Amino acid sequence: MGFLGKKWKELVYTLTSNDRYAGYHTSKAVNSLTEYDSEGEEANDAKEIQDNIPVTADEKQQAQLVLDAWHIIEDVINLDMNNPDPNNNHFTLNSKNSQNYDYNYDMDFNLDLEEIPDAEDFMNSLSSPCTFKDLQVAQKHLGVKFPYPVIKYFQTHDGQEVAPSSTKKLGLMYGLQLLSLAEVITMTNYWRKVARKEENSKARLKAKADSISNDSKERPGSDDIINPQDDAIINNDPNFKIAAKINEITENDLKNYPDLMRNMSTHSKTDYLKKLPNQKSFPANKVKLQYASANWIPLVTDNAGNHIAIDLDPDVDGMVGQVIIFGRDYDTKYVVADNWGQFMSKFALDFEDPSNCKLDYDPDLGQFNLVYLDQSGNVVDGGYLEVLTRRVKGERL
Repeated sequence: MGFLGKKWKELVYTLTSNDRYAGYHTSKAVNSLTEYDSEGEEANDAKEIQDNIPVTADEKQQAQLVLDAWHIIEDVINLDMNNPDPNNNHFTLNSKNSQNYDYNYDMDFNLDLEEIPDAEDFMNSLSSPCTFKDLQVAQKHLGVKFPYPVIKYFQTHDGQEVAPSSTKKLGLMYGLQLLSLAEVITMTNYWRKVARKEENSKARLKAKADSISNDSKERPGSDDIINPQDDAIINNDPNFKIAAKINEITENDLKNYPDLMRNMSTHSKTDYLKKLPNQKSFPANKVKLQYASANWIPLVTDNAGNHIAIDLDPDVDGMVGQVIIFGRDYDTKYVVADNWGQFMSKFALDFEDPSNCKLDYDPDLGQFNLVYLDQSGNVVDGGYLEVLTRRVKGERL
């Protein structure tokens, strides 16, 4: 198909559908979000289905917290856009940064100061809402049921959409980026690949241990007795072809930024399954002791392998839908909220306070980033993920 033909099909699909993900795509991985089978779903009216879904009073209250949080976030950004008072603005430069930002072009940074993001940039990054049908397809694709507050979250904004060509870092959650629904699917599939390899590795180690304890002679190739075809199946899955690209980008990041490698979890990327440190949960017994899980659904990312996610398969003392931090740097998984409504409400209260929120220059990335400031006005090392984990542990900021 020629370029003009492809663009024509994209235009036709966009103009003839109300669904955000009904656009024309040649990628099978993206099409998986738009396709509907013939089991009857397509004939149903999504609004009618949505209205008939049973929702508890607690779920409605949690969903209202999400909507209230979005209203606060939007009001804060709109206020800063219309009244750029430097004393009450969330998107002004951090006054404690020793560099001079008064010039239109700073030779020390070699950066055009027009590239500093402002309130309007952050507002424009918020994507249009998902339809309920979008969410039906996504849940069917992943084989999970999203908690009601997560559904209302995506029906307000579909995460953030940042143009690939943008040189501005627009992570709204103090540098963390809100994932779109399509990105949630891709990232979940990537971590499911990791989780499956982890499970197979544990099974192989157990089989070896059982064999040794029974004084059985190890057979050649016994490492492959558990699901020997898994890696080939996973790597040929069209969804994971995107994950492979993400992996490639991540590898490049590690080469460009040695600090990322030094700050990673104590295991290396290539042999983490063989040298996986003990996994922990904080508080104890809330999160299952795994490095990755098929039922952890990432919704926010730091773009360096760490995520804020909902946990749909908690440990004995956990709650379905609890909000956790997991990823490359987190051998301890932290529960930071009981549900997505509670989490968004806490973030909105943080975001509402201009003394917590400023733009600061990141010399490693060569970009200005939204940062969280402690009570002394200093940037919290480790960013908002560090803020959340320290709060859980009861530490003062």
